[in-house]
Amino acid sequence: MNGVLFMDEIALERKKNRIPEKAWKELAGLSGELRLRILRLIEGNEEFFVLIGSDPRETGACCPNTIVESANRLVELGLLARHFSPGSENSCPATVYALAGEIDDTSGYPQFHPNEELRKKAAFVLSGNSTAKTRDYRLSLQCLFLVLIAASIFLAVRRVLSDLSSPERSFEEAISRALNAEPDDSRIFVCFFHGREHCKVCDTMKLCCNRTIDSGFATEKEKGSVVFREIQYDAPGNQVISKKLALGMSTIGLFRYEGGKLRGIKMLTEQAWSLSMDEKRLQQMLQDEISTMLQPDGRAQ
Repeated sequence: MNGVLFMDEIALERKKNRIPEKAWKELAGLSGELRLRILRLIEGNEEFFVLIGSDPRETGACCPNTIVESANRLVELGLLARHFSPGSENSCPATVYALAGEIDDTSGYPQFHPNEELRKKAAFVLSGNSTAKTRDYRLSLQCLFLVLIAASIFLAVRRVLSDLSSPERSFEEAISRALNAEPDDSRIFVCFFHGREHCKVCDTMKLCCNRTIDSGFATEKEKGSVVFREIQYDAPGNQVISKKLALGMSTIGLFRYEGGKLRGIKMLTEQAWSLSMDEKRLQQMLQDEISTMLQPDGRAQ
């Protein structure tokens, strides 16, 4: 009964062109890839963004994607709108998202009508400047001040341990372990990331990685300067990798090591999925990106 009332409340808010407070709180707490997608939608004045994959909550979901799950929660709360396109037999489904009320798909094909007022408020909440978050921030500062003297006692110990507990250091250690990187490695790792579930598109990505290395970098492969790796991002021990790289779906990443140090990262999620049905173009994109990463001035993200 409570669930029905909750959905009726959201429907009523939608009709009033207002967003429930629960939705704003969910938006304020967003992090990772979905937050970046919504910010890019607003700041780039884009009409929509697309996510590939299925909601893991769905039974028998193909290509489960936790980012899709988070986006669908915002749809259910009334903040986002969506237009769903089922995938063909050989591809994963795609969902088009925009803010509430911005998608008109009554004709069967989505048309977009950006709501500037709603976008401004969403950007305001995402920037962390909402009144509620400001009050919480001030309260946190007061609490921090009260414990500052006590915390200073442990400052020396914290300095010693900071390097060991640093999230960045933990990520570098975790990715080096997952890649099986050597202490003096100087090479490019072409890495295929995947979850527990595999789909045909995922298999295509993996196949194209290996084909690209074999056909375009045979000499580098023989020397060991370009190698392939496969990592299950949701396996035990890989949580720090998944969080740092905002992984929620299969993707391809390039990692450049110099003298045993991680010097460059290039994640190819959008390119890989947009070209996943065209193996020739996907391989060409990979060849171009690997070639760039091999250059001395190849940069990390």
